[in-house]
Amino acid sequence: MFDPKLKEALSRVQKPGRYTGGEPGSVYKNKDEVDVRFAFCFPDTYEVGMSFLGEKILYELLNSHKNWWCERAFMPWLDMKAEMERLGLPLYTMESKDPLTDFDAVGFTLQYELSYTNILAMLELAGIPFYSKDRDERWPLIVAGGPCACNSEPIADFFDVIQLGEGENQLPGICAEIEKAKKEGGVSKKELLRRIAKIPGVYIPAFYDVEYCEDGRVKSITPNEPGIPAVVTKAIIKDLNEFAPPTNFVVCLLYTSDAADEEDSGDLGGRRINKKKKNTHLTLPTSAGCCTASRTDT
Repeated sequence: MFDPKLKEALSRVQKPGRYTGGEPGSVYKNKDEVDVRFAFCFPDTYEVGMSFLGEKILYELLNSHKNWWCERAFMPWLDMKAEMERLGLPLYTMESKDPLTDFDAVGFTLQYELSYTNILAMLELAGIPFYSKDRDERWPLIVAGGPCACNSEPIADFFDVIQLGEGENQLPGICAEIEKAKKEGGVSKKELLRRIAKIPGVYIPAFYDVEYCEDGRVKSITPNEPGIPAVVTKAIIKDLNEFAPPTNFVVCLLYTSDAADEEDSGDLGGRRINKKKKNTHLTLPTSAGCCTASRTDT
């Protein structure tokens, strides 16, 4: 059942379908029966994030473990962000509607630098402190991956774990270490990060001291903890046959429409007909995202 605050917010935004979840292919589990909960966050709108194949790959990979549950979260558009702030509604995942603070780890994909401010906005909406140094064991681990992770120093202070290279190689190992630490009990955040640091391609910013040149360039990056590698080499999948492509896509059900159709138009179950221009716009969901096909009648 939806939170009354969420219902109120959805009634006041332009595209509530961005925030409801329930799409075909979504994975639902009993949260009391899982050992690791991972929130996969795409720092852009739902439509953009749902077109990202990497999320689909990792979503299925993590959820293939019966005792792990990977869920999705996206950056809300301005209208929904304002409603969430007005109502005190924290950023939540699409599947369980639980806030990000309920998770063991919150992962962000770094696809392009212009999304960096959205990462901070999502952390703020979730009520999670920005800086890694300000988060202890009470907070979820904040994880990053994606192509921009290979130049992560500008935003390294915000993350506990940064994955360099292929997430398929590293993310299951990170979740396995979280599961092990939870079952042992009493494992500090620092000790957990030490264990995760042993995974090839994983960079733990807190375990390195960075020195800068006068012009702002990085002069040196030196480990400040014993046993931490001086150089982190990105993890690469050498044989793609070792990782099967996803077979159970979450299908986007958000319909789009052309603003030009608002005048003198009809709506027939997602099929918008502009009588004046004689254009037919048929909006169809696809497994890779949302698209609009159009035909002009002569």
